[in-house]
Amino acid sequence: MIEVKCIKNVINSSIVQVEGREFPGVVIQGDTLYSLYSKSEYLLKVISEISECEQDYDNAEFLNDTIKEVLEVYELTMKELGRKLPYNKPEKK
Repeated sequence: MIEVKCIKNVINSSIVQVEGREFPGVVIQGDTLYSLYSKSEYLLKVISEISECEQDYDNAEFLNDTIKEVLEVYELTMKELGRKLPYNKPEKK
């Protein structure tokens, strides 16, 4: 078992120190993580429509993909634990 020390608990996140890691990390609440993903997905869509700069799109895509990866692990873990998600996902079209 890995020891995790909560350094500071704030609204929608906590600063934690995980055993074996040099620097603390941030734990983001699941519903906040989903909100971040939804917003980054929207920004990616807008940038693809208005910007002709490939670097703008690449940066937005990186942000979106990174948040999506973390969200997918969160959702899979919740499913494995038999827990419901703290948000409602819209049906994919």
